[in-house]
Amino acid sequence: MPIDPTSSPTPEPQPTAREPGRRVLQPFNRALVAPASAATIIAPAVEIAVGLVGTGDQYRIKQMVETAFRMMYDGRCAEGLTIEDLCAEARIGLGHVRDHFADDLILIADVAVRLMHALDNRGVAYEQLTTIGVPCRRSYNGLGADQIRNAAAAIRFMALAPTGSERSATSIDLPLTEGTRDDHTSSRADAARLKHFEDEIGVRPPGTLAEHAGMLLRWHNETRVRTNANRSLFAGRALSAEQFIASGFSDLIVAGPMPSGVPRRRRETAGDVLFPGLQHELIATLEDYKRKAVLYRGPLSGRYDPARSSHGVFELIEPGPSHLEGVLGSADDWGVEWYWSPADERLVRRAVDPVRIEDWRVVGLADDLATAVALISHRLRLWPQACIERAASDSGIGLLQARGVQSHAVLRAILRMANAAMVSAERRARLARG
Repeated sequence: MPIDPTSSPTPEPQPTAREPGRRVLQPFNRALVAPASAATIIAPAVEIAVGLVGTGDQYRIKQMVETAFRMMYDGRCAEGLTIEDLCAEARIGLGHVRDHFADDLILIADVAVRLMHALDNRGVAYEQLTTIGVPCRRSYNGLGADQIRNAAAAIRFMALAPTGSERSATSIDLPLTEGTRDDHTSSRADAARLKHFEDEIGVRPPGTLAEHAGMLLRWHNETRVRTNANRSLFAGRALSAEQFIASGFSDLIVAGPMPSGVPRRRRETAGDVLFPGLQHELIATLEDYKRKAVLYRGPLSGRYDPARSSHGVFELIEPGPSHLEGVLGSADDWGVEWYWSPADERLVRRAVDPVRIEDWRVVGLADDLATAVALISHRLRLWPQACIERAASDSGIGLLQARGVQSHAVLRAILRMANAAMVSAERRARLARG
């Protein structure tokens, strides 16, 4: 029977205690989080991040993130946060936030989230490039919102999420306009809205997946540049600049199926599923930024046999161990065959029982297929995407109430830092319990 073309890659059995290293191999459990631990996790990360970026009020940012942490912990964020409520509880003037927080807070959040990974001894093995679809208020009319009668009210984001062996936390995101009236490449583009948003943020909003990815990767590169330029900030700290660069960043990208476009029916958060491995402009963008990647091309029919010459020139491979095994653990792919097509750089994964076949595009890893296999195997576990979806739900990013693109970006950046601190607090508590 052909596989549903909108289905996600097949989740594989979860890692076991036989894998090397000390890992947290259970789902996130908010009940383990100690709210009092927030300050000790947030303070050093924000302090270094503000120093690296070179702007921002360290005290007020810490106050905002610690407040968001408490509101996320007790469930208030999930109901929809307003910048007024956050400022009131943090005892920070709203005018100060609007005047001084927006410009560099995206970079500060990116640095802080990565520092929390690194300070917690959770090396970043790869970056997830993913899209997130969440419900929004029917009245929401911000960038990327496309209210259509008889369809669900939803908004989507594209995100970059540093990912380790058992946890992933979004460090940068932006509204995904692809397929909406705010997509300048679409026949549905609304010129007046696009002009309004361009005037507000100073640049034309991205339209295609490739344009969104390019913007995220530019921010990612900027974070690295500022880290290199300010190595002295790490003097005397538990983490050196070299250690942060080595453990807080990765040039490896993994992208699974991407929900995108306008919902057609109620209860949906996207109208389509795009396969990044088929997006030629996206592949070119990753190559331009010198990233190595595995990109999902979609499922194949259960009758598809890569060994048959009529299906292309594939060779059965045995990838062997990867240098990532010490971080991600063994692929543990019992009953799985891997086929490689050098001509078009495709890696086909064929699970034998039950038969499930998935097609992946490899970018820049043709000489290191063991790493490509390790990345795909880890992405197929439940942890990586579950972390992203849980955080989006707990943060209530679709229900945020903010005036303008910049205020919305401020709230999301604060919430990304609060979520990363929540993940760190939960992991520390679980490890302390043994």
